[in-house]
Amino acid sequence: MASSNSMKGFTLLESMVVLFLFIVAIVISAQVYVGFMNSAVLAESFQLGLDNFRYGAERILNEIKSGSNFTVSLSSLEFFDRRCKKIKIFPSSTNLIFEANSIQVPLFDNELVEVNSFNLYYDTPSGGNAYFQKASATKFFLINYKINLKTKITNIPLDIWQGVAPFNNVFPNNPCF
Repeated sequence: MASSNSMKGFTLLESMVVLFLFIVAIVISAQVYVGFMNSAVLAESFQLGLDNFRYGAERILNEIKSGSNFTVSLSSLEFFDRRCKKIKIFPSSTNLIFEANSIQVPLFDNELVEVNSFNLYYDTPSGGNAYFQKASATKFFLINYKINLKTKITNIPLDIWQGVAPFNNVFPNNPCF
């Protein structure tokens, strides 16, 4: 009978190699997980900022559509809304202000959107009868927003153009006077 003194098992070196590979796999997995979480936070912050901007821009669009008697400068707009209330839209330091009935409200959340510039371009019709606003009313506005969407990780600059044609160009006369 032959006796066997060999023991079955792993050597210390084999065990350390397996432990090292296991630690490397955990570190790589953790880095991938952190990358996914940062991407998710960035995407969520970007979407919140974009939704906030979209809400404010749509408010401007809807008010201009139904407005009349526009007084325009390069960066501010005054007009009457559909209920003949005086509306003014103008920039402040990092936001746009919507003023109605002498009450000023910022259009965007300062923690989500930073307005760098707000420019208005419009057509300038000429001629016409004072009774018929159709011949002299502004027919089209082109609005340029240069904004930064503020995310928790970085700021994302955007240059957005918006066009709007007011309904007042089909009114036979001035609806507010």
